[in-house]
Amino acid sequence: MAIIIQISELEAVDPEGKRIFTDLHFRLHRGEWACITGPPGAGKTLLLGFIVGELRPQRGQILVDDRNVLRIHPAKLRQLRRRIGMFLEAMAPLERSTLEEYVAFKLRALDLSVEEARTKALDTLELVELIDQAKRHPPELDAVGERLFRLGLALSHDPVLLLLDDPLRGLEPTGVERLLTVLEQVHLRKRLSILLTTREAPWAGRFPLHLYALEGGQLQDLHPTPITESDISP
Repeated sequence: MAIIIQISELEAVDPEGKRIFTDLHFRLHRGEWACITGPPGAGKTLLLGFIVGELRPQRGQILVDDRNVLRIHPAKLRQLRRRIGMFLEAMAPLERSTLEEYVAFKLRALDLSVEEARTKALDTLELVELIDQAKRHPPELDAVGERLFRLGLALSHDPVLLLLDDPLRGLEPTGVERLLTVLEQVHLRKRLSILLTTREAPWAGRFPLHLYALEGGQLQDLHPTPITESDISP
């Protein structure tokens, strides 16, 4: 089965010399949805930083989409990142733009024409169930709407890999349910690979994902959901 993320023998320490990862191994299959849980400071955000090549560990190998992100040329790394969707903690201050204009602005920066960007922006907002709010401005959204909008921005350029760092933090249970339900539909429709981090995942059994716990610098496999070829085939 094809693999989109392969991490081997990963080791990392913090600036004070405290070991964060010890011989960590992980793989994510193409089309698979995985969730990594762990308390604050466990290294979840750091791990995503290594995956996209923003940070470098002391030791190990990280392959993403068959490319070694620790040895790849900077120009090739930028190309690789265009195949990755990142759920960002903060957005650029474009408060005067509507949701539609905001997404289209990002797509225009990726060389889409004005009409292509507008069409794709509307398709994206429909995908994350915000099409009825396309003419609203980001500050007008409630907490879950704002998370869905950030999800839409991460998905708008059709990535093959989606990385989400603690997207559920601070949401009420109803908001968690809504965001995860939309994410499940995105996974089913797009068949893209998803890696999500969160502190706890009591809801994990209700969604088709593979669950891990980051503890003591290593990943522990928890109640894996079997993945078959039929699950990841278009």
